[in-house]
Amino acid sequence: MKAEIYYFSSTGNTLLLARDGAERLKAQLIPLSSLQSLHFISSQADIIGFYFPVYHATFNEPGIPYFIRDIIKSFRGLRDKYVFAVCAHNGMPAFTLDNLDRLLKEKGAFLAGGMDVKMGIPYGTKEKTAHLLADQPLTFDREAEAVQRESLINQYRARAERSGFYERIHRRETCRLWKRTALSRLLLGGILKVQRKPALDRYRELAHFGGDDFRELTRFADRSFTLSGDCNGCGVCERICPVHNIEISRDVPHWQHRCENCFACFQWCPVEAIGGRVTEYEKRFHQPALTLKDILNDDSV
Repeated sequence: MKAEIYYFSSTGNTLLLARDGAERLKAQLIPLSSLQSLHFISSQADIIGFYFPVYHATFNEPGIPYFIRDIIKSFRGLRDKYVFAVCAHNGMPAFTLDNLDRLLKEKGAFLAGGMDVKMGIPYGTKEKTAHLLADQPLTFDREAEAVQRESLINQYRARAERSGFYERIHRRETCRLWKRTALSRLLLGGILKVQRKPALDRYRELAHFGGDDFRELTRFADRSFTLSGDCNGCGVCERICPVHNIEISRDVPHWQHRCENCFACFQWCPVEAIGGRVTEYEKRFHQPALTLKDILNDDSV
């Protein structure tokens, strides 16, 4: 039975999950960013998996990166496939997989299997509050961070084994590991609505214009990236951007206002020249088990 895994990863977390899934299912790995120029996508596989990080779900957005939603809408023939998904998050996947299921149903398919996996460790509320109110710098211990990330990977593997996740997918059995009770859905929905307003206010400042279209604000939030004098024009940021939002001109990057806020440019800049207000709550940390070559899927690196 043929299987394909379509993935997107900015820090490397999701790529680790996708590689693990591909090994267990003997699946072909396909980067989602390579499909953007296609008007429609078809597959001969019986099983299709989508692996991606969760973005903006806590702000009452769908949680699926916007460009991945567009790509999934371009797929043909999903009705006859077994479709599953694994999403990586920092602690709050919210309704991401429910929203993906809804998107698939618009195409006559459904999400037969799914798992949300905590893979990131964001700054805590106490640290963010101290930064916001007392201007205390946000810092973290890189060695401790690496140990914690390894622990999260091990927790995911144990959960996958315990639930028989991949064995059930291979048999094309329903395996939905993210279901919530009606009460928890109601409570969470209320929390997300409350959190949306301050998020919109912040992104209006980052984008330098008003409005309530979160996707549009996200695209223009790249106006708040800054560049230090350490930039050497190496072009890593241009190559790693999944939506080709960065162009190198006169040896410096220029953002083109179609940003996904994946922060791959910020995470992988070899001289740490990229920063700015849009990144102030992001840790500059990528998966230590992977290299730039792995993320770019390019042997020439």
